[in-house]
Amino acid sequence: MLAVEASLASSVGAVGLSSLDALTLVLLDESSFRQGRRAEQGQNDVARLAARREPCGDLWNLFPASRRINQHGKRDRLPSAAALARAREPILTWWRMASDTDAALADRFWAEARTALPIAANTSYGASFSGLEWRRLRVSQDQQPPEWAGRT
Repeated sequence: MLAVEASLASSVGAVGLSSLDALTLVLLDESSFRQGRRAEQGQNDVARLAARREPCGDLWNLFPASRRINQHGKRDRLPSAAALARAREPILTWWRMASDTDAALADRFWAEARTALPIAANTSYGASFSGLEWRRLRVSQDQQPPEWAGRT
């Protein structure tokens, strides 16, 4: 596990999860987030768009997640376009919050996002999310992995 991933996992578990409810369940449990449920400490994981197919450890590709749903629900499936669209606001919130906590992390996020995603040098989190959608589509077309529709 990368040092950043370990830090993310411990941060997610250590913070009093009021604003992290969405972030802990980003792509992985939209229904729990909408219902305002809290993630349990020690039950957190770090999710990627599709871990084996997109093993990138870039910050734009790391999301706090429910361990149960990440390992038993989503597994290595690619989130569907609809699941990703439903997770837009929690992802944007996570990116902003993570960047606001540390200027070095923000610099790294933007450097990695500009390198891997089709976004301009001076861009927004919204444009980065569009780049994430593009990346999901590329993985889907190139590798044709099974998709995960998320929890509804």
